[in-house]
Amino acid sequence: MRPLVDTVRKLPPGIGHLAHPRTRLGLALRNLLGKALTSAPLAPLTAKLTQVADTDRPLPRIASAP
Repeated sequence: MRPLVDTVRKLPPGIGHLAHPRTRLGLALRNLLGKALTSAPLAPLTAKLTQVADTDRPLPRIASAP
């Protein structure tokens, strides 16, 4: 599973700070951005931009519990 995770794990620059703001202003801006991106006019664009990464690599088998 590690190779699959490593290939899709890299985030664009600045996304970490956007996801985890440290100030009240940062929280307010993140919340405002979240509301805007999920609003009716922007929801289709947001859906396109946040699609899950596509890969042809098969997932590993998971052993069943004894």
